[in-house]
Amino acid sequence: MLTMDAKLQTLRDTLIKLQPGIIGASGGVDSSFLAWFAGYWGLDYLAVFLEGPHLSPDEARAARNLLPGLPLSSAVASFSPLDVLEVRENPRDRCYHCKTALLARLRTLGRTGRETVVDGSHLSDRTEYRPGRRALREQGAVSPLAEAGILKEEIRAYARDMGLEQAEQPSRPCLMTRFAYGQMVTNRMLAQVGRAEDALRAMGLSHFRIRIVDQGRCLLHIHSSQRDAAFFQPESIHTIMEQAGFSSFGLECVDTLSGYFDRTSPGVI
Repeated sequence: MLTMDAKLQTLRDTLIKLQPGIIGASGGVDSSFLAWFAGYWGLDYLAVFLEGPHLSPDEARAARNLLPGLPLSSAVASFSPLDVLEVRENPRDRCYHCKTALLARLRTLGRTGRETVVDGSHLSDRTEYRPGRRALREQGAVSPLAEAGILKEEIRAYARDMGLEQAEQPSRPCLMTRFAYGQMVTNRMLAQVGRAEDALRAMGLSHFRIRIVDQGRCLLHIHSSQRDAAFFQPESIHTIMEQAGFSSFGLECVDTLSGYFDRTSPGVI
Protein backbone atom coordinates (compact mmCIF):
# COMPACT_ATOMS: atom_id res chain seq x y z
CA MET A 1 0.00 0.00 0.00
CA LEU A 2 1.39 3.40 -0.99
CA THR A 3 1.36 6.24 1.50
CA MET A 4 0.50 9.61 -0.06
CA ASP A 5 3.34 11.86 1.07
CA ALA A 6 3.70 15.55 0.22
CA LYS A 7 5.52 14.94 -3.07
CA LEU A 8 2.96 12.49 -4.39
CA GLN A 9 0.16 14.83 -3.36
CA THR A 10 1.87 17.66 -5.29
CA LEU A 11 2.25 15.36 -8.30
CA ARG A 12 -1.43 14.45 -8.15
CA ASP A 13 -2.53 18.09 -7.81
CA THR A 14 -0.33 19.07 -10.78
CA LEU A 15 -1.69 16.30 -13.00
CA ILE A 16 -5.26 17.19 -12.07
CA LYS A 17 -4.70 20.79 -13.19
CA LEU A 18 -3.08 19.76 -16.48
CA GLN A 19 -5.64 17.18 -17.64
CA PRO A 20 -6.72 16.25 -20.23
CA GLY A 21 -3.28 15.65 -21.63
CA ILE A 22 -0.77 13.40 -23.35
CA ILE A 23 2.05 11.59 -21.58
CA GLY A 24 5.10 10.86 -23.70
CA ALA A 25 5.71 7.22 -22.72
CA SER A 26 9.20 5.98 -23.61
CA GLY A 27 8.92 2.63 -21.85
CA GLY A 28 11.43 3.70 -19.20
CA VAL A 29 10.72 3.72 -15.49
CA ASP A 30 10.15 7.49 -15.25
CA SER A 31 7.42 7.93 -17.86
CA SER A 32 5.92 4.54 -16.97
CA PHE A 33 5.70 5.63 -13.34
CA LEU A 34 4.04 8.90 -14.37
CA ALA A 35 1.55 7.17 -16.68
CA TRP A 36 0.76 4.49 -14.13
CA PHE A 37 -0.10 7.01 -11.42
CA ALA A 38 -2.14 9.19 -13.77
CA GLY A 39 -4.25 6.12 -14.46
CA TYR A 40 -4.24 4.95 -10.84
CA TRP A 41 -5.72 8.31 -9.83
CA GLY A 42 -8.34 8.08 -12.60
CA LEU A 43 -7.10 11.14 -14.50
CA ASP A 44 -7.72 11.94 -18.15
CA TYR A 45 -4.45 11.22 -19.95
CA LEU A 46 -3.39 9.33 -23.06
CA ALA A 47 0.00 7.58 -22.90
CA VAL A 48 1.71 7.69 -26.31
CA PHE A 49 4.79 5.70 -27.26
CA LEU A 50 6.69 7.06 -30.27
CA GLU A 51 8.48 4.19 -31.98
CA GLY A 52 11.48 4.80 -34.23
CA PRO A 53 15.08 3.93 -35.14
CA HIS A 54 16.45 5.64 -32.02
CA LEU A 55 15.31 2.59 -30.01
CA SER A 56 16.57 -0.97 -30.25
CA PRO A 57 14.10 -3.65 -31.41
CA ASP A 58 13.90 -5.21 -27.94
CA GLU A 59 13.40 -1.83 -26.27
CA ALA A 60 10.60 -0.89 -28.67
CA ARG A 61 8.95 -4.28 -28.19
CA ALA A 62 9.09 -3.95 -24.39
CA ALA A 63 7.53 -0.47 -24.54
CA ARG A 64 4.70 -1.67 -26.80
CA ASN A 65 4.04 -4.60 -24.48
CA LEU A 66 4.01 -2.31 -21.45
CA LEU A 67 1.22 -0.04 -22.71
CA PRO A 68 -1.72 -2.46 -22.39
CA GLY A 69 -0.86 -2.98 -18.72
CA LEU A 70 -1.13 0.70 -17.85
CA PRO A 71 -4.39 1.77 -16.18
CA LEU A 72 -5.12 4.44 -18.80
CA SER A 73 -5.64 4.75 -22.56
CA SER A 74 -2.56 4.36 -24.73
CA ALA A 75 -1.39 4.52 -28.33
CA VAL A 76 1.67 3.84 -30.48
CA ALA A 77 2.81 6.16 -33.26
CA SER A 78 5.89 6.45 -35.46
CA PHE A 79 8.64 9.02 -35.06
CA SER A 80 12.10 9.24 -36.59
CA PRO A 81 14.49 11.82 -35.15
CA LEU A 82 16.67 11.35 -38.24
CA ASP A 83 14.04 13.20 -40.27
CA VAL A 84 15.48 16.33 -38.66
CA LEU A 85 18.78 17.47 -40.20
CA GLU A 86 19.95 19.04 -36.95
CA VAL A 87 19.54 15.67 -35.25
CA ARG A 88 21.26 13.65 -38.00
CA GLU A 89 24.27 15.96 -37.84
CA ASN A 90 24.52 15.21 -34.12
CA PRO A 91 25.63 18.56 -32.67
CA ARG A 92 26.06 19.02 -28.94
CA ASP A 93 22.50 20.37 -28.67
CA ARG A 94 21.07 17.43 -30.65
CA CYS A 95 18.65 16.58 -27.84
CA TYR A 96 17.11 20.05 -28.09
CA HIS A 97 16.27 19.55 -31.78
CA CYS A 98 15.09 15.97 -31.17
CA LYS A 99 12.86 16.93 -28.25
CA THR A 100 11.38 19.82 -30.24
CA ALA A 101 10.41 17.45 -33.06
CA LEU A 102 9.14 14.80 -30.64
CA LEU A 103 6.90 17.27 -28.80
CA ALA A 104 5.54 18.55 -32.11
CA ARG A 105 4.70 14.98 -33.10
CA LEU A 106 2.90 14.39 -29.79
CA ARG A 107 0.94 17.60 -30.26
CA THR A 108 -0.33 16.43 -33.65
CA LEU A 109 -1.70 13.34 -31.90
CA GLY A 110 -3.36 15.42 -29.22
CA ARG A 111 -5.43 17.76 -31.35
CA THR A 112 -8.61 16.02 -30.25
CA GLY A 113 -8.90 18.15 -27.12
CA ARG A 114 -5.63 17.25 -25.41
CA GLU A 115 -3.57 20.41 -25.37
CA THR A 116 -1.05 19.57 -22.66
CA VAL A 117 1.99 17.35 -23.18
CA VAL A 118 3.77 16.05 -20.08
CA ASP A 119 6.99 14.07 -19.89
CA GLY A 120 8.83 11.95 -17.34
CA SER A 121 11.72 14.30 -16.57
CA HIS A 122 12.42 14.40 -12.83
CA LEU A 123 14.37 16.62 -10.45
CA SER A 124 17.61 14.59 -10.76
CA ASP A 125 17.71 15.42 -14.48
CA ARG A 126 18.32 19.06 -13.62
CA THR A 127 21.79 18.25 -12.27
CA GLU A 128 22.92 16.93 -15.66
CA TYR A 129 23.42 18.36 -19.14
CA ARG A 130 19.93 18.19 -20.68
CA PRO A 131 19.52 20.50 -23.73
CA GLY A 132 16.07 19.00 -24.25
CA ARG A 133 14.80 21.02 -21.28
CA ARG A 134 14.91 24.16 -23.43
CA ALA A 135 12.57 22.49 -25.91
CA LEU A 136 10.17 21.63 -23.09
CA ARG A 137 10.05 25.29 -22.03
CA GLU A 138 9.64 26.60 -25.57
CA GLN A 139 6.90 24.10 -26.41
CA GLY A 140 5.00 24.66 -23.19
CA ALA A 141 5.38 21.03 -22.13
CA VAL A 142 5.39 20.20 -18.43
CA SER A 143 7.50 17.84 -16.29
CA PRO A 144 5.22 17.07 -13.31
CA LEU A 145 7.77 14.81 -11.58
CA ALA A 146 10.35 17.59 -11.53
CA GLU A 147 7.76 20.15 -10.41
CA ALA A 148 6.86 17.89 -7.50
CA GLY A 149 10.54 17.69 -6.52
CA ILE A 150 10.73 13.94 -7.12
CA LEU A 151 14.21 12.43 -7.54
CA LYS A 152 15.16 9.38 -9.63
CA GLU A 153 15.69 7.13 -6.62
CA GLU A 154 12.36 8.24 -5.18
CA ILE A 155 10.67 7.18 -8.40
CA ARG A 156 12.23 3.74 -8.02
CA ALA A 157 11.19 3.57 -4.35
CA TYR A 158 7.57 4.52 -5.13
CA ALA A 159 7.53 2.00 -7.98
CA ARG A 160 8.78 -0.74 -5.65
CA ASP A 161 6.06 0.10 -3.12
CA MET A 162 3.43 -0.34 -5.82
CA GLY A 163 5.03 -3.50 -7.19
CA LEU A 164 5.75 -2.02 -10.63
CA GLU A 165 8.09 -4.25 -12.64
CA GLN A 166 9.93 -1.24 -14.06
CA ALA A 167 11.23 -0.25 -10.60
CA GLU A 168 14.71 -1.72 -11.15
CA GLN A 169 14.90 -1.08 -14.88
CA PRO A 170 18.34 0.32 -15.81
CA SER A 171 18.41 3.69 -17.56
CA ARG A 172 18.55 3.31 -21.33
CA PRO A 173 18.93 6.65 -23.11
CA CYS A 174 18.15 6.66 -26.82
CA LEU A 175 20.65 5.19 -29.26
CA MET A 176 21.62 8.64 -30.57
CA THR A 177 23.63 9.11 -27.36
CA ARG A 178 26.04 6.35 -28.43
CA PHE A 179 27.68 8.55 -31.08
CA ALA A 180 30.32 11.23 -30.60
CA TYR A 181 29.09 14.77 -31.21
CA GLY A 182 29.62 15.98 -34.76
CA GLN A 183 29.34 12.50 -36.27
CA MET A 184 26.57 12.13 -38.86
CA VAL A 185 24.18 9.35 -37.78
CA THR A 186 22.23 7.07 -40.14
CA ASN A 187 19.49 4.49 -39.73
CA ARG A 188 21.98 1.74 -40.51
CA MET A 189 24.31 2.89 -37.74
CA LEU A 190 21.48 3.02 -35.20
CA ALA A 191 20.30 -0.45 -36.21
CA GLN A 192 23.82 -1.82 -35.85
CA VAL A 193 24.23 -0.49 -32.31
CA GLY A 194 20.72 -1.53 -31.31
CA ARG A 195 21.24 -5.07 -32.58
CA ALA A 196 24.48 -5.45 -30.65
CA GLU A 197 23.10 -4.02 -27.43
CA ASP A 198 20.03 -6.27 -27.55
CA ALA A 199 22.27 -9.32 -27.96
CA LEU A 200 24.56 -8.26 -25.11
CA ARG A 201 21.54 -7.73 -22.88
CA ALA A 202 20.20 -11.19 -23.80
CA MET A 203 23.60 -12.57 -22.79
CA GLY A 204 23.08 -11.23 -19.29
CA LEU A 205 24.64 -7.76 -19.26
CA SER A 206 22.44 -4.87 -18.13
CA HIS A 207 24.69 -1.89 -17.36
CA PHE A 208 26.72 -1.05 -20.45
CA ARG A 209 26.90 1.21 -23.51
CA ILE A 210 28.39 0.91 -26.98
CA ARG A 211 30.24 4.09 -27.96
CA ILE A 212 31.04 5.07 -31.54
CA VAL A 213 33.92 7.38 -30.77
CA ASP A 214 34.59 8.25 -34.40
CA GLN A 215 34.06 6.68 -37.81
CA GLY A 216 35.27 3.10 -37.52
CA ARG A 217 36.33 3.21 -33.85
CA CYS A 218 34.10 1.58 -31.26
CA LEU A 219 34.24 1.16 -27.48
CA LEU A 220 32.17 -1.12 -25.28
CA HIS A 221 31.80 0.39 -21.82
CA ILE A 222 30.67 -2.02 -19.11
CA HIS A 223 29.90 -0.75 -15.64
CA SER A 224 32.39 -1.89 -13.02
CA SER A 225 29.59 -3.61 -11.10
CA GLN A 226 29.38 -6.13 -13.96
CA ARG A 227 33.11 -6.68 -14.39
CA ASP A 228 32.90 -10.40 -13.58
CA ALA A 229 29.89 -10.99 -15.83
CA ALA A 230 31.81 -9.40 -18.70
CA PHE A 231 35.26 -10.87 -18.27
CA PHE A 232 34.07 -14.43 -17.77
CA GLN A 233 32.41 -14.29 -21.19
CA PRO A 234 34.94 -12.62 -23.51
CA GLU A 235 34.34 -14.97 -26.44
CA SER A 236 30.57 -14.43 -26.35
CA ILE A 237 31.01 -10.66 -26.25
CA HIS A 238 33.41 -10.71 -29.19
CA THR A 239 31.09 -12.93 -31.20
CA ILE A 240 28.12 -10.64 -30.60
CA MET A 241 30.07 -7.52 -31.51
CA GLU A 242 31.51 -9.08 -34.65
CA GLN A 243 28.12 -10.36 -35.80
CA ALA A 244 26.72 -6.85 -35.40
CA GLY A 245 29.50 -5.46 -37.60
CA PHE A 246 32.01 -4.30 -34.99
CA SER A 247 35.03 -6.36 -36.00
CA SER A 248 37.30 -4.22 -33.84
CA PHE A 249 36.41 -2.58 -30.55
CA GLY A 250 37.86 -1.63 -27.20
CA LEU A 251 36.42 -3.10 -23.99
CA GLU A 252 36.58 -0.94 -20.87
CA CYS A 253 35.10 -1.17 -17.37
CA VAL A 254 33.92 2.23 -16.12
CA ASP A 255 32.39 3.60 -12.93
CA THR A 256 30.02 6.00 -14.75
CA LEU A 257 28.02 5.22 -17.90
CA SER A 258 25.97 8.36 -18.49
CA GLY A 259 27.24 11.56 -20.06
CA TYR A 260 30.39 10.09 -21.64
CA PHE A 261 30.48 12.34 -24.70
CA ASP A 262 29.53 15.38 -22.61
CA ARG A 263 32.70 14.76 -20.59
CA THR A 264 35.01 13.89 -23.48
CA SER A 265 33.76 16.40 -26.08
CA PRO A 266 32.90 19.52 -24.03
CA GLY A 267 33.77 21.97 -26.79
CA VAL A 268 31.91 20.38 -29.69
CA ILE A 269 28.85 22.32 -30.86
